[in-house]
Amino acid sequence: MAGSGFYEVSFEARVVGTHRGPGEAGALGDAGGKPGRNGWTAVGTDDTAPYRVFPDVSGLGAGTKLEFRAVVLDLKGHTRQAKSRKVSVPQPSLTIQSPAEGAKVRDSVTVSAVADPERATHVVSFERSVAGGPWTPIGSDDSSPVYTAVDDISGLGEAGGGLAAGTAIAYRAKLTGPGVGGTVTSAVRTVVAAGPPSTTATLHYFRPAGDYTAWGLHLWGDAVDPAVLAQIAWDKPWPLTRLDGGWAEYEIPLADDTKPVNFIMHQPSGDSVPDTREPGGDRSFTPLDSPDVYLVQGDPTVYTSQPPTP
Repeated sequence: MAGSGFYEVSFEARVVGTHRGPGEAGALGDAGGKPGRNGWTAVGTDDTAPYRVFPDVSGLGAGTKLEFRAVVLDLKGHTRQAKSRKVSVPQPSLTIQSPAEGAKVRDSVTVSAVADPERATHVVSFERSVAGGPWTPIGSDDSSPVYTAVDDISGLGEAGGGLAAGTAIAYRAKLTGPGVGGTVTSAVRTVVAAGPPSTTATLHYFRPAGDYTAWGLHLWGDAVDPAVLAQIAWDKPWPLTRLDGGWAEYEIPLADDTKPVNFIMHQPSGDSVPDTREPGGDRSFTPLDSPDVYLVQGDPTVYTSQPPTP
């Protein structure tokens, strides 16, 4: 809108056509006030450029056709109406929230999805494909707003002995129900079979000067073997196992590789960053996702592959 004066723009909308099944909405509902002449409903007013409102059309079925118009009012009482525009309500979106793309999985996988907008009438079904094979149903859920299914993969693979490490497992979700306008399918989420549990994790630590004397790990959490935890105190960190190619390696025996290994790299009783304790505070990693991690002196990042070194 040209000019720098004060303007007030009012917006109206009306339903001009629907594409819905039994029980689906066919009115603006909470989008604005009561319908007026010819079905026009006030959906908001704005006096600050860019002039806009955000009517709620979540109660309308997918494919419902809407018409919007705007009327501008200036300080002198002049009004002008913009040419109306017609649009259609789109289908809801469906997004898988978990598991994370590329995650390593074992035994069972919790698959969850959300719809936008979500309705109590939605039903979401989940499917799985192993190594590019056919899609297999694994469950359905109607408990909005988060839809969940748990997939037992422990009996998959040859003779039900489990999937080989590195096997790709793809998941997708499908949304149906009143107002959806057919079936909405999510993007595919792919994870990787982890294989047998890891019994040891290795933390690799690099100091440019090679001065590793007394540097060790304070460890805690359910991932670490209790026999190891029993040997560790603040004044007695877990020592390095070996030096290899300029890196100190700390082997950590595990009790459960699906839980986080929590750690602090420091010297005995050391709590002064950076002289006797590395920055980053309490850090962690999950061996199921990465049994080898890397630290560099003065860098708070926990790397899952060997980074460049100074």
